[in-house]
Amino acid sequence: VRVAVGRNKKTGDWSVAYKYARIEANAVVGGFADSDFGNANRKGHRVTVSYNLTKYLVAAISGYYTEIITGLSSGDTRGLIQGDLVWKF
Repeated sequence: VRVAVGRNKKTGDWSVAYKYARIEANAVVGGFADSDFGNANRKGHRVTVSYNLTKYLVAAISGYYTEIITGLSSGDTRGLIQGDLVWKF
């Protein structure tokens, strides 16, 4: 499930996005799972805030909070903060 507000098209534009995902242990091949999210067998949240510094340069910061669904490490939670600088050309 993903919800987003705002669009990044020109200088000064911003957006905020929220995503909830639940990826079961055998839902996808491990190589195709989102490694930032923590791969498969995890559920959790991602919040991203993006801002256009220029028409072609976007700065974004994302926060992830995930936990394992099943297995020996039940209750294992992870947090990750990730920054991105995207140059469109």
